[in-house]
Amino acid sequence: TDEKPTTNFNELSNLPNVSAQRPLTPATVVHVYRPSDVQEKRKDLPIVMMEQEIMEAINYNSSVIVCGETGCGKTTQVPQFLYEAGYGSSKFHGRSGVIGVTQPRRVAVLATAKRVAYELGVRLGKEVGFQVRYDKKIGDNCSIKFMTDGILLREVQNDILLRRYSVLILDEAHERSLNTDILIGILSRVIMQRQMIYNDQQKVILSGESISPEQMIFPLKLVLMSATLRVQDFTSGKLFQTPPPVIEVPTRQFPVTMYFAKKTEITDYVGAAYKKILAIHKKLPSGGILVFVTGQREVEDLCRKLRRASKEFVMKKVKGSVENGGTGVHETSSVEGININEINEAFEMPGKSSIQQTDRFSGYDEDDNNFDENESDSYDSETESELEFNDDDNNRKDSENNSNIADVLGKEENLASLKAAFENLSAQAPLSSSNGKRTFSANTEDGLDPSTFCREKIARENHNSSPGALFVLPLYAMLPAAAQLRVFEEVKEGERLVVVATNVAETSLTIPGIKYVVDTGREKVKNYDSTNGMETYEVKFISKASAAQRAGRAGRTAAGHFYRLYSSAAFNNEFPEFSPAEVEKVPVHGVVLFLKSMLIKDVKDFPFPTPLKAASLLEAENCLRALEALDRKDKLTLLGKTMAHYPLSPRHSRMI
Repeated sequence: TDEKPTTNFNELSNLPNVSAQRPLTPATVVHVYRPSDVQEKRKDLPIVMMEQEIMEAINYNSSVIVCGETGCGKTTQVPQFLYEAGYGSSKFHGRSGVIGVTQPRRVAVLATAKRVAYELGVRLGKEVGFQVRYDKKIGDNCSIKFMTDGILLREVQNDILLRRYSVLILDEAHERSLNTDILIGILSRVIMQRQMIYNDQQKVILSGESISPEQMIFPLKLVLMSATLRVQDFTSGKLFQTPPPVIEVPTRQFPVTMYFAKKTEITDYVGAAYKKILAIHKKLPSGGILVFVTGQREVEDLCRKLRRASKEFVMKKVKGSVENGGTGVHETSSVEGININEINEAFEMPGKSSIQQTDRFSGYDEDDNNFDENESDSYDSETESELEFNDDDNNRKDSENNSNIADVLGKEENLASLKAAFENLSAQAPLSSSNGKRTFSANTEDGLDPSTFCREKIARENHNSSPGALFVLPLYAMLPAAAQLRVFEEVKEGERLVVVATNVAETSLTIPGIKYVVDTGREKVKNYDSTNGMETYEVKFISKASAAQRAGRAGRTAAGHFYRLYSSAAFNNEFPEFSPAEVEKVPVHGVVLFLKSMLIKDVKDFPFPTPLKAASLLEAENCLRALEALDRKDKLTLLGKTMAHYPLSPRHSRMI
């Protein structure tokens, strides 16, 4: 039998119940020589301990669901498990097909491909390759191929059975992107069709006939990987005849301390994020900061402001060094950790009474970990200097001392007494009495006034303790690949990494060195108004599941802190549990056109994890008829076939 088996999706609609048979191939292994540092790090990944359980489930089932929260290692390790088991190797004929791994975003494809190649000790572009739009690096003997889900959809159009693949991994299935949902529906039928063809070919071989190796069809394995346990849509009977086993991987999550804001900033959440970043940079130990905003414009604006602030930090430090090195300041030491200038500024703010000042100073310590610095309801990012705002809070003070400071500083002589007491504690200056009052004395030259000398000393300490530079990087989907991968580069000593990202960085990626995460709690969502046929982008609250994913970014490599710029009341009352599937939020004109191009007559019967709404489907078909992509019998026209090849919406492809 030399005839190449062909099929279309209509033939996959009504298939008999075909179960995966026990594999006839013996146990196989591919030896991998990993770098020593990779071997050590892999020992701490929870998923490595479950390798046998996962591989047994894949070997004995046609489809498997792997659930593991952020940080368990599923994205990088499961493809390696399959590679070591012989999948993607030409030495084992039954598993010689490529291991395909899809990601919803381009940056995740590039980052995971690079990481897996490094961990396997191979060169990127040979055994491990990747393909995204406008960029491709795949060798002739590629075993693992990373790609966006849109790339795989285009391959389905050319080969419905996807013969070149032995295993397909759909990562981040919980995001319910439109392309992923379509792929799940198609592959749920393809794996059954390939299993049926394989069974028929085995019967032919047992009867004594021969089949050329090029014509052999082997079963396809499907692995869905999700970061949440919301997998009911995938395990229902409408997708798979036999519900796939669900393997839950324990989480290797370092402790993450979470903080809510006292109030939710409605409009200027970017300004609130800016203030929080600078507060973290000034007050907390070293560690990278990851900030979530909604879109490219907000990312670029915030990066610009942070770079400007970083330059001011550096100029301040350089200026202090020059002044201290060239003027020969005559000084006396103060008690370590006590800055009198800060105390003066904190209680001598113009336009505020002493009671208000005391409340402001002590109120900060009541919420010491939150660093909530929203003294006013409004924040003008162009006029208010965050650097000046925070200078009076550079060093923490014990809360037990705060209540006494206001009383001590009430009079000028008490301030002098406090200064003298500090000098006495440091054993640098004597206490003397004149006219019944304690005075501060210091050895000076050129008749330098003690108060002037003290101010210069304090200024010098402030310069020496000023924070270092910020290494600010943007991260969003439309950023060039080389710029996206910069977030994985090492940061110079003395600088702090700040990554300002959209929800691109929510899943899949592990940016090294991230210890602090600032979450605005928003995302930009595409909405479709069926009444006027217009699509709009709206900024809305994220889901609680997405918030948990963002929090996980802080605990990937070490213990971290997660700052939510919204209140707990907003989180509990306004945030939905899960984000709706994309198919429920966007027009389905392009989906219907794509499925029609695959010879699917009744789109309403297509096995979507979340079924299409009848009204949306009817509107899409009417629109395609008006664009002359469908005829009166709802069959694809020649123009419609051409339109389906463009990666555009039907209206735009019709214009071209």
